Amino acid sequence: MRIPPNEQIDALLSGRIWSIVQKYCSGSWSSLAGEWTVSIEDIRNEAQRRGLDCFVSPKPISEGYWLCPQENGYEVFYYERGVRMHGENFEMLESAFDAWLGHELKSLLLPRNT
Repeated sequence: MRIPPNEQIDALLSGRIWSIVQKYCSGSWSSLAGEWTVSIEDIRNEAQRRGLDCFVSPKPISEGYWLCPQENGYEVFYYERGVRMHGENFEMLESAFDAWLGHELKSLLLPRNT
């Protein structure tokens, strides 16, 4: 069953990717990449429509990649067991969001269809 593009985008941007794995892939994470059809540009466009600032968190609350504000811009980092790792700093929100999105897609083994 083909996953509707709007559901793919919403699941990724809302942190509920598990919901489409369960619904469309019978719980098989390994089959998700083969069903993924949206481009990074489609995801970016929807994120801009929602407002990139809604993806910025004051602080991490669970393990995973985070986009947080800094004094002079933004930081994208991986958070695990209370430790920030692999931090990258950005002056512009658009660049920080693109980095966060790339890390999310990579960590989920999803293609970066451009």
